[in-house]
Amino acid sequence: MTAQLSAPSSRRFSPYLRPVLAAVSKYGEEQLKQIPVLGPALMAAAAGLLAVADEPDDEAFERALEKLLTASEETSANITALMALTAYSVQQQGRLIEELRADGVNLAPAELDTFAASTALTAYRHRVRHDYRHADYRGVQGVTRAEHACSLPLDDVYVVPKLQPRRAGAEGRARETDLLRSLMEDPDLDDARRDELEHEYEALRSKRWGLRGDRDRDGVELGAVLRGARHMVLLGGPGVGKSTLIKYLARQCAAGPEALQERLGWAEELTPVLVPLAAFADARRDRPRLGLREFIDASMESMGGVALVGAVREELGNGKAFVLLDGVDEIPEATERAAITHELEGFVAGLGASRCLVSSRPYGYVQMAGDLAHFELPVFSPGQVDVFVRQWQRAFARWRQGDAPDAAETDTEAKELLQEIRRDPKVAELATNPLMLVIISLVRQDNMRLPERRVELYDRAVRTLLDTWNYWRSLATADTGGTGLPTNQLLRACSGMAEWLRRTKPTGVAHRAALHRELSRILTQREYDDGDADGAANSYLDAAADRAGLLEERAPEVFAFWHPTFEEFLAAVELATPTLSAIERLLPLRNDPRWREVIVLAVGYVGVCQHDGETATAIVRAIAGRDPGPLEGALHTHLLLAAACVADDVGVMRSCAEDIVCRLAEVALKQPYPPFTTTFVATVRALPRVQPSAETIQKLAPMAEFDGWECRMEATRWFSNAAATHADARDLCEELMEDTDPEVRGHAALGLARAGVHSRDVWGAIAAYNAAWAHVDAHVRELLDDASLEVLEGMASLLTHEDRHVRLRAVDLLARMDRVDEGVVAAVTEWLTDEDRSVRLEAADWLAEMDRVDEGVVAAATAWLTDEDRYLRSRAANFLARVDRVDEGVVAAVTALLTDLDGLARVAAADLLARLGPVDEGALEALVRSVDDDPWAALAAMSKARSGRPLDSEDGIALARLVSTGDDDTDDTRAIRRSLYDLLSRTFETATADDG
Repeated sequence: MTAQLSAPSSRRFSPYLRPVLAAVSKYGEEQLKQIPVLGPALMAAAAGLLAVADEPDDEAFERALEKLLTASEETSANITALMALTAYSVQQQGRLIEELRADGVNLAPAELDTFAASTALTAYRHRVRHDYRHADYRGVQGVTRAEHACSLPLDDVYVVPKLQPRRAGAEGRARETDLLRSLMEDPDLDDARRDELEHEYEALRSKRWGLRGDRDRDGVELGAVLRGARHMVLLGGPGVGKSTLIKYLARQCAAGPEALQERLGWAEELTPVLVPLAAFADARRDRPRLGLREFIDASMESMGGVALVGAVREELGNGKAFVLLDGVDEIPEATERAAITHELEGFVAGLGASRCLVSSRPYGYVQMAGDLAHFELPVFSPGQVDVFVRQWQRAFARWRQGDAPDAAETDTEAKELLQEIRRDPKVAELATNPLMLVIISLVRQDNMRLPERRVELYDRAVRTLLDTWNYWRSLATADTGGTGLPTNQLLRACSGMAEWLRRTKPTGVAHRAALHRELSRILTQREYDDGDADGAANSYLDAAADRAGLLEERAPEVFAFWHPTFEEFLAAVELATPTLSAIERLLPLRNDPRWREVIVLAVGYVGVCQHDGETATAIVRAIAGRDPGPLEGALHTHLLLAAACVADDVGVMRSCAEDIVCRLAEVALKQPYPPFTTTFVATVRALPRVQPSAETIQKLAPMAEFDGWECRMEATRWFSNAAATHADARDLCEELMEDTDPEVRGHAALGLARAGVHSRDVWGAIAAYNAAWAHVDAHVRELLDDASLEVLEGMASLLTHEDRHVRLRAVDLLARMDRVDEGVVAAVTEWLTDEDRSVRLEAADWLAEMDRVDEGVVAAATAWLTDEDRYLRSRAANFLARVDRVDEGVVAAVTALLTDLDGLARVAAADLLARLGPVDEGALEALVRSVDDDPWAALAAMSKARSGRPLDSEDGIALARLVSTGDDDTDDTRAIRRSLYDLLSRTFETATADDG
């Protein structure tokens, strides 16, 4: 979306800009040099901006100027030159008027003032668009090499959020503060009461800031929020994208109402004024009486001179400005923050009709007086994670490959990244934070895939956040002393602090004074900064409170790690370092549930990050076997913890993993209770490529007759891995081919295929597995990628299998192998006349997906339009629309469906007709009459019709008539008519809509 200079706000200066440019273009280089300050900027634009002065046609002139300000490599210089031109026209007004008169152009001073203000405003809007064109990840330090993209187009990657109206008021915040005070300061709390208060605190915090289950509650579209709230406060935790949202809003406002409508579904002509409040606070230190309006004036003057100052003042006075006040929480001192908040209250109260948005972290926010709507910016929902990953991958591919990247490859990479994120629930939870999702995406680009072990990902993420923390600390305006620590030392200092916090503060929060004492002690004890440890500790806590870091300020002077995962990981680093003492430090914590995750991560840190598999193995063996205690024989808690380490793939030796699995199997056979059976399943499934020894196979053999199918399936997984080399494993696979469960049979068949058995039964069992339960897709693909003639013949034999599911899976597997020949296509084409409706439809879909639709397929689908089966009729219409293979006979058959008794058939027919040509009144009536059957399907069909082809004015009149008429008056029909009206108003010119 591009804001044209021919917009109404620009027409005032267009007639004047060309002669002014023409006058300045006559200056020679020496004359330009003599113009104070502005000369160099005007000289830099001589090859670009001044060249368009020769264009005689107004529209062509404006298009050329627009291109210079948006599309050329010299965009920034041209914008600066246009700003300089406005400043020159004010400073040298008399001289310029004389030069214009010499050229036959008579301009009064007032006209030149109007030209200067309008031109400055246009240049300013282009400057905002230019400055915020990228989603800038350069602040995320140390995550990518120099050749990687640090910035991607903001419009391409930004996911427009839904905001959540703030739920808790002052009473809720006061209760949170009281709870924190009691938990940290009350020495008389017993364990039961402490536990009760901790749960209440977490519940309040989650409810208020959408931290856990609350993240999926419904929100309000950003455009709808802006439509209804002229003055608002936006609150959000670290990394959720408050500043990015503000930059996105500024950019869309600068681009014009069309951009706002396209991106947000809300349009208004506004000039954005973005104010970083930390910069305002810095300026007030030198000028304590400085007001926000004065600061804005000074910012505008430095950018565009007095002409821009006047133009922005006019926009503010006329209600056409959107003031974006970013980062109340970034004002370091609490007293200073309160004073600036008071200044903001007066500023907002005097804004009148102009808009204002104030952003802050929740716990750095000072409650503002006045009628301000408060909203929260939540973390991403799972659906938003999907959207961001797909958009980010496409943008990255364009950066890497140019304007025509391989779309299929890009979509595959996005799908693989999402699968890797969801491989572990804790990683998936981290990915809902936009900052962490950016880090995860960049880490994956650096490594081509995410680390298989989550402890590696945590290590990369933590180091990235530590580098960013050091970066912001280095930019601190106040020097509190101490030295900056290298990343490794900062990691160890934070790990000691995290272990202390987890050991002494059950809530995970601590007063700044206590954190300062502990961090100072660690820095001194480890000799990281024994000269000024207090100053170094202060500087890091200041940076955490001010801008970035692993710590966040939860309340005034109260800190915590901003995600529990990072506290757990860092505590694990502390307990695992040095590795020689890890066993003695970890074993006493085995029976405390709060340390379970820390222990698993500690073993992973040793085995994976420190590459010390021998010590990791020794730790796991010690956890499982040393000092068992009186209840271990019944509860097996130590064995379950050791199994959790193995299941996390922490780098232990294979013999240790097999020993733990065999011990789990022995326990499960004697005590078939869920804690043991589910742990057995999870542990084996986490190690899908282990080829067990002959001894392990013998010990696991009884699991082939276990009552639970999942345990049998996972035991069979390991038998399958060894079937090609161990006769006992192959014999067990042959026995399990008779199992009652298809997933067990699928694993057994996979083992036999690896062993060279390619019977029809073997391939039938492989084709019949359920991918969601069996978790063997990768192994089947490997087998098929290296397919022999026997494998291909075995798969082809399944095309006539009696089980339709097996037939369809065989076709799918052959397609994955890229082994689809004419024989396969012919076999699938025959299924178009199958008695089973599902087989016919799946065959048609497969042929469409493989681009194998010919006239015979179209004829078969056309015949379905008159079938007795109503569902088949509607699916036939959709299929024909999908493949775009229709003739007059198909159109006639589809038109007949407009009077069908089934609403879905009418919707499908109307949708198809909308795709084929002008939408007639019969098609639209079919949509509206379908309200009774499926109103949302009707609306979806209309939306698809709109997206497939723009409607013309006759369509608009017909649609408007349908919007205003109709016998039905239910909630659903009213909703449909409102939506159709909305569609009408968005699709046609205002005059056309009014006429309708």
